[in-house]
Parts: sequence; structure tokens; C-alpha cells
Amino acid sequence: MLHGSRAAFAAVAAVSVLVLAFRPLPGLPLKPLLGAAWVGASTLAAWGGWLLFAALAPLGGAEPPSALTVSAYAVEMISGLLLSCVPARLLTARRP
Repeated sequence: MLHGSRAAFAAVAAVSVLVLAFRPLPGLPLKPLLGAAWVGASTLAAWGGWLLFAALAPLGGAEPPSALTVSAYAVEMISGLLLSCVPARLLTARRP
């Protein structure tokens, strides 16, 4: 369930940012798209950051996570941060 919901938030963020960037249907309202992009991207950034922190924190006797796992968490956090910045950049570029 957790991985599925994280994948759904990633898809919502990516689709919302793409629709905001290319505006294939100019009649779509802007606020729901911005809200979906913000929620999806911030979820990615927050969960990725938290899991990266938890993976890098020293634990008592537990086996450290693999480099691939740590890299996946870092990519998730960075993509969430980048997807958060794109709508802000698009809005400032379109401002009159």
C-alpha cells in the first residue's frame, strides 16, 4: 500500500506539472492543477527525505541499506524538490 501510494503521488505530480507546462487544454482551471502538483511533489520530497535520513542514520546492530536503496531515496527526494520548483517557475514566467 505504501509503495503504491507513493507511486500514485509521483504520477499525480508528474502529470500535473506536465499539464501545467504544456497546457494541452487551455480551458482547464489552474488552481486544482497547482494543488495536485504541490501535494504530489511535496509528498515525494518529504517521504524521500525522511527515508534517506532513516537510511543514513546509524543504527545499533542493523545491517545498513544497500547503495541502490539509498540512491533511490535520494532520487525520490530530489525529484520531489524539482517538481516543486517547476510550477513556481512556470507561474513567475507567465506573470504579466
